[in-house]
Amino acid sequence: AAHLKTKITKGNPGERYSWKWRITMALYRQGFSPKDILDMYRLVDWLMMLPEDLNRQFTQNLIDYEEELKMPYISSAERYGREKGWNDGWEDGLNKGVLLEAREMVEEALSTRFQQIPVSILKAIRKEEDRQFLKQLLKKAILAVDITQFERALEERQ
Repeated sequence: AAHLKTKITKGNPGERYSWKWRITMALYRQGFSPKDILDMYRLVDWLMMLPEDLNRQFTQNLIDYEEELKMPYISSAERYGREKGWNDGWEDGLNKGVLLEAREMVEEALSTRFQQIPVSILKAIRKEEDRQFLKQLLKKAILAVDITQFERALEERQ
């Protein structure tokens, strides 16, 4: 994506800034480990070079974003709901954010334990709407001997 958007935004630094931000934020939302985010961001940053003034602005916005993620008084689920503009009720936005966070936790546990997660498993996790079941999946992701054992637990649900 970064390569394609770099080619498309040649000569348009404002649009490139916008795409660089979207791609970078996608790294955070995909549930990658901090190390993986940093590694992929280095490539994005190298490909999507910005003029110095926009680069400073981008860097400051990224620092602000990461600081916001660390703030204890608002959960990441709440932040996510607000970022997504779920203003059909604070509680609905919070619930959507909580589900997203639960899914991301299951994915993070799996990627930490088994590195590669089959696409079929990712799809099943990402469409799951039951928070309690996601909590069970998190425990199974932590305790599973291998990815196949986790997959069987997931298939039992379906």
